[in-house]
Amino acid sequence: GDVDCAFYELNKPELIEFLNRSNARIVVDADSEEDVVGLKNVVIDTGGGLMHNKFCIVGDKVVTGSMNPTVNDITKNNNNVVLIKSADIAAMYEDEFQELWNRSRNKESVQNSFLIGDVPVSIYFCPEDECADKVVKELEKATREVYFMTFSFTHTGITNAVLLRHEQ
Repeated sequence: GDVDCAFYELNKPELIEFLNRSNARIVVDADSEEDVVGLKNVVIDTGGGLMHNKFCIVGDKVVTGSMNPTVNDITKNNNNVVLIKSADIAAMYEDEFQELWNRSRNKESVQNSFLIGDVPVSIYFCPEDECADKVVKELEKATREVYFMTFSFTHTGITNAVLLRHEQ
């Protein structure tokens, strides 16, 4: 099936070759333009701020997480990768991809709450869905424990919310 991917960074040669063979459509941030010269179907995102997405859609599946498909991120850095099988969520990611592909970024998501089995899942895209505010609101609900994995804290509001929960 069709493969659509949006990456901040992409420089893993084997993956670039695979994406070309798959006729995938790829959007990368302008910071990675020199790394994807050999890609056939690529849009370079030059919108304001970083385009820091990391996702691919294949049919009713979405692969996302914290990993950039780069040599360093795949071989040296601790990251997470999540596979979601949901036609509704894949459609939401496809809408976001189309915004990036057509250079019409930052349209607010219409739907963002889903159930996967009996697990509630919320999907947000930044900056239009005010992601940091959503994370802070979730942290404020915590009564006993908060589990998280992060490369670095880059948002003061989220950092402060984690510290406040820890103190309480």
